[in-house]
Amino acid sequence: MPILLDCLRGRCPVCRQGAIFASFFRMYPDCPHCQVHFEREQGFFSMSIFIGEVLAAVLAVPFLALGWLLDLPLTGLVALPGLAILAFIPVIFRFGRILWLYIDHWLDPRNPPAPDRHARG
Repeated sequence: MPILLDCLRGRCPVCRQGAIFASFFRMYPDCPHCQVHFEREQGFFSMSIFIGEVLAAVLAVPFLALGWLLDLPLTGLVALPGLAILAFIPVIFRFGRILWLYIDHWLDPRNPPAPDRHARG
């Protein structure tokens, strides 16, 4: 259960302490706590788009059911879930990326980079 809470809080999947997002839409390139680089390669977050589409579909189902229970016409059955998805786009974007980071770490775990022994400090 703690991993689910860390995922919902937007914590790094490696150390589960550092934040993934610096602001609501801007991600840190590296974890502020363990310094692991979030983007493994160019286009890494393309899979988060698919995850966002799945989240949007899951979000649309209750609104579609509500429209059906209210006996809305076809335009209402399309508009109600569509408006709900539009309203939740920022949340879908954010959690699509967070979920993809957690899924990727589960499939191919990585360790934070080792501290540089030759760095002066």
